[in-house]
Amino acid sequence: MSRAPSQAAYVLPDLGSPWAFGGVTGQVFYSRITGSTSGRVWGTQVYTSDSVLAVAAVHAGFLSA
Repeated sequence: MSRAPSQAAYVLPDLGSPWAFGGVTGQVFYSRITGSTSGRVWGTQVYTSDSVLAVAAVHAGFLSA
């Protein structure tokens, strides 16, 4: 996990799943999310873009629900 940016960054709202960014490489996106256990998650350590981001964050241990 990277550190917070030193400069102001645009923070996206919770988009649910990041499918719209599938295939995008070499860029960093910031999103404000709240941990959840409601939804599907596919993967371990690396998650597919159709996973619910808030659920993946809980599954990976970064957030609590």
